[in-house]
Amino acid sequence: MAIEGLTEDDALESRFGGEGFVFFRLPDADTYTYVAQRDAPDTFSDCAGLKDARGVVIAPFSISDETPILLIRPDYISSRPVPPAVCPSVPYSHDGPVRRCDYHDSFSVCHEALCRGLVRKVVCSRRLKVGFPENASVNPVLLFREACRQNPHCYVSLWWTRRTGCWLVATPETLLSFDGSSWTTMALAGTMTAAEGSDPAAWNTKNKEEQRYVSAFIQNRLRDVVKETDISEAYPCRAGDLVHLRTDFRFVPKDGVHCADILDRLHPTPAVCGVPLDAARRLIDEAEPDGRRYYAGFSGMIGMDGGTHLYVSLRCMELQPGGALLYAGGGLLESSDEEEEWVETCRKLQPMLELFGKKRA
Repeated sequence: MAIEGLTEDDALESRFGGEGFVFFRLPDADTYTYVAQRDAPDTFSDCAGLKDARGVVIAPFSISDETPILLIRPDYISSRPVPPAVCPSVPYSHDGPVRRCDYHDSFSVCHEALCRGLVRKVVCSRRLKVGFPENASVNPVLLFREACRQNPHCYVSLWWTRRTGCWLVATPETLLSFDGSSWTTMALAGTMTAAEGSDPAAWNTKNKEEQRYVSAFIQNRLRDVVKETDISEAYPCRAGDLVHLRTDFRFVPKDGVHCADILDRLHPTPAVCGVPLDAARRLIDEAEPDGRRYYAGFSGMIGMDGGTHLYVSLRCMELQPGGALLYAGGGLLESSDEEEEWVETCRKLQPMLELFGKKRA
């Protein structure tokens, strides 16, 4: 059969015979889509390769030979209602204390650069290594379904290719979206708990300034490629137990401007990198001991069903044999406090940790 080894059940039961598959559920949707490709996904060294793309794109934070942009074509595609979650709890351990020491070093390097005026904002991220018992069984597809249940307002995606490995994302941040009539993006930055951040008056200067950097960057980067732009006021936007400040951009591109042109201007925004952009990139490479790989990149459908919906890959994990690597970060300014920023990364890791249930090891 033409679809032998490519179906969703093949992926669920670990007998997938293709070279890549993706599950994704758009925010607030009650169905999800499954896409599979028989041969190796196409790879690109820049966003220009996506100009006439149709499929699901997976892009890293920094494009390299090791982490290229990939496109999974829909050789097989299906859509189903999101089923009730049936993911069992899994005992796990993690290396949090070790990572706290690493974060201290990373924060110190970044904060020194901020104090010296080399950058005005930088996003400092970290990893958490989670281990499972030898007899534990963790099914990525069931984790995806559980992530859909726990994060109804987020974009949720699970992807696997031989090149990238297996990743799970549940992100609140849109990078670029086109619904057939209008283009949108957002500036999402600043973080408070849901209990604290629902009142706009509760946001401090640091969070407001962090968000303004992202909004100003997007506005400036779009200026030369759009002919109309509608920009909202910043407002609190809830994502699970956290709240961020969000500004919405709705725009009309100039004639001849393609999705790939806009992506090239937007990725990465200061929400995951910093200001100035190039200096922040260099500082991240210097300060962070672990490569980000596909964390803080973007993923989603492009050119399918007349639409494009791409999201920043936040709140994510890289599933590995016997465990997983979880990623989280936060924006730093000169006024940032190390302990507060550490606690923020811990909060951002919780949505992925909660997919395993309560910690029992």
